[in-house]
Amino acid sequence: MERYIDNSISDKFTRGMLFLPLRYLRVKWIDSLPIHERKFVMKYNSTFVLNLESDKERWAFFQRVNQKRMKDIQRIPSTRMHPELSAQIQGKGMGQKVIIFGNNTELKTQQLYFSKYPALKYLAKRDGMGTAACSLSHLRLLQDLLDQDASDYMFVFEDDIEILDSLLDDGVVMAPNNADVVLLSACSLGHVSVSWQQKRGIRRSATAAKDNTTLPANPIHNNNAIRVISGYSTWGYIITKRGARILLDEYTNERTEPIDVYIFKNANLKVYLPTSDWPVVAHGKVGIKSARRNNDN
Repeated sequence: MERYIDNSISDKFTRGMLFLPLRYLRVKWIDSLPIHERKFVMKYNSTFVLNLESDKERWAFFQRVNQKRMKDIQRIPSTRMHPELSAQIQGKGMGQKVIIFGNNTELKTQQLYFSKYPALKYLAKRDGMGTAACSLSHLRLLQDLLDQDASDYMFVFEDDIEILDSLLDDGVVMAPNNADVVLLSACSLGHVSVSWQQKRGIRRSATAAKDNTTLPANPIHNNNAIRVISGYSTWGYIITKRGARILLDEYTNERTEPIDVYIFKNANLKVYLPTSDWPVVAHGKVGIKSARRNNDN
């Protein structure tokens, strides 16, 4: 049903309104329930911040406000669009394929991603190369997670966020064991309270939380887990290998939305709030525009 709506209704806001009741019913009656909590620990080989080489002020800001935990955070250069690819995309119609050419490894890599994920070409045309490059940066990081054996999950931060005290002090997030993604910011627009799986398999009724203000400071105190069914932003999140695999496989079908929206649109991803403190990251009041936004690349 969701695939039919997605393919039949072009307006994304109308689609979003229709998705929510379907998503609620799926969460309540179909999806598996969490069994227990799982501990996610910030470590250097599994905690990353995306930052453009040219965004030195933002990197300085990130290091300053998150100094206490910097030993556990690895900087990953964000993708800057190759000028040859930018010229190629901007000069082509949306229906044409990207042609792979040249010997530049970075250029070839970017072209392969643009060929595999049509949404990148659409975003480049609609919102600019910088928006497409932002989604591409996250996609490449997800692929890195699948290609390594050091950890089966990773923390991902953007460079204009501030890690709040609870996570800054402990470096630990507790969340349901079946979470594919854990949303660390306050960017949930709709969520559903679900009970934990009972020993006899009896499920308690699920209730919808109207907005973030209805949530207790610590959702686990209500003996419930909180599933996110609508949201935005990749300011801060945890993603497992299963979640990365779902995103990389199914984003190939996406045509219109950036990755920070698609994460919450994909019904096969189980996105939760932490069962410990939440939110644990905030959008920093950096007051510095991104070099990507200034130059659209």
